[in-house]
Amino acid sequence: MLDEPQVIVLGRTTYQDMSGYFPSATGPIAAAMNAHPKLVFSRTLSGPLSWSNARLAGRDPAAEITALKQQPGAPLRWIGSVTLAREMMALGLVDRLRLVVFPRILGSDGQKPLFSGFCDTHLK
Repeated sequence: MLDEPQVIVLGRTTYQDMSGYFPSATGPIAAAMNAHPKLVFSRTLSGPLSWSNARLAGRDPAAEITALKQQPGAPLRWIGSVTLAREMMALGLVDRLRLVVFPRILGSDGQKPLFSGFCDTHLK
């Protein structure tokens, strides 16, 4: 999947976790993660961000994602950021959902069951 053009969408926690690893990592996955543009949503971070090709979103998530989806360009892909994905699903802004399990559990951040608060959604 990382070989395809995309804009990686991240929340603060996922951004901080990944930006602490990928800039100094090597190999094809690290190269792709470092090369792709990244859009970060955060109420507490300030720019400029240190990870290459990463920028803070300038608007609230609904406005930013709606505007980006109306423009031509690479698809948006979330990594982590369940709170952000939940909000975008409730607004009908998620076209595809792919669940991937990573070998790391952030127990202090995950206080709710994964799909708690998600709207009823019919998937194809």
